[in-house]
Amino acid sequence: MSLLRRTAPASPVVPGTDARPNRPWIVAVVTVGTFLVAACSADDGGAEGQSPAPPETSVSTTLDASLSAEPSPVPPFPTGGPVPPGRMVFTRAGSSYADDTPFVSRLDGSHERQLAGTDTCCIRLSPDGRAILGSTVTKDGRITTGIYPLAGTDPRVLPLPPGTLNLGPGAWTSDGEQIVVQGWDDTHPAAAGMYVVDSSDGSHRTRLTREPRHTNDVPGDVSPDGTLLAFVREDAPGDESTSVGALEVLDLAAPGKIHTLLPSSSQVGLTVRFSPDGSLILFQDGRTSQRGALWTIRPDGSHLTKLFDDPDLFASHPTWSPDGRQILFALNPVADYYDHPPNAFYVMDADGTGVRQVFDDGQFKREAEWFLP
Repeated sequence: MSLLRRTAPASPVVPGTDARPNRPWIVAVVTVGTFLVAACSADDGGAEGQSPAPPETSVSTTLDASLSAEPSPVPPFPTGGPVPPGRMVFTRAGSSYADDTPFVSRLDGSHERQLAGTDTCCIRLSPDGRAILGSTVTKDGRITTGIYPLAGTDPRVLPLPPGTLNLGPGAWTSDGEQIVVQGWDDTHPAAAGMYVVDSSDGSHRTRLTREPRHTNDVPGDVSPDGTLLAFVREDAPGDESTSVGALEVLDLAAPGKIHTLLPSSSQVGLTVRFSPDGSLILFQDGRTSQRGALWTIRPDGSHLTKLFDDPDLFASHPTWSPDGRQILFALNPVADYYDHPPNAFYVMDADGTGVRQVFDDGQFKREAEWFLP
């Protein structure tokens, strides 16, 4: 996803593109029950411990082999055919679209409509399909979360607590009443971590994690049953964003337990999504990594499966169809999606077969969310 807090980019940033602060955010649709408030004491409680990383298994072997092996040739992808049902929200970036400008359309790009007056990033659709989360800046220059109605009416901006804490957009709960956000405070670095707040006014702030030094905890997704939070613990040497890290799962039923599914050497990217039935976690390779593949893994760390890998193109920002049978993703000519060359959206079956192009308009697009009207 887009990065919002960056002391220095991992690659040159062209003026007018994604020159942003040095904290990454990923938003996630979450199902978090009332146990969140009971699990951690407000503000100061949280998940500090981390279980040891699992021993090296066939998962690491698979990743290592994929680094050295040439991707299998991929035949040309078909275009056309029936338009998948539903709609999507997505963003354009670069040129006149600034960092990210949200749009709504069908999956083939028809019936497209720009969200008027909205320049934001890290979008996620609300459970009722009526609004998106996105970043916004307060009057004192801090980053907070805005809620932008798809109807185009004025956004609702979540107020921040007094002080210097930033709370970037994160993840809706299933009822839309809470949001998991990413917090950081350059004046008080110990405040960095993930929190949950009320979506109405940002109140009842409850801490979920404390970031180890030189890392950023980037929310990914919560399992549909609300028991697990998947996130990326991004490598941030010298507090510089890298857009790659370890794939972690926080057990919300037993606060403090964080399980490493894939180590940071795996270079997991910042887009992480649970399947609608909760059985799989979908993720992408990190920005500028050697691969540009899409993967799934079970929440217990087993059955790592490469779904897509192309020798010349780089997949990013994958998301599930509402029924979990298909995956929508962007396919880019370069690995670094802070560059903005023309790209296209594709769909494939959940097992990685049946890849076909659905939307190519000669412009750069990302951060799609697939939903039913």
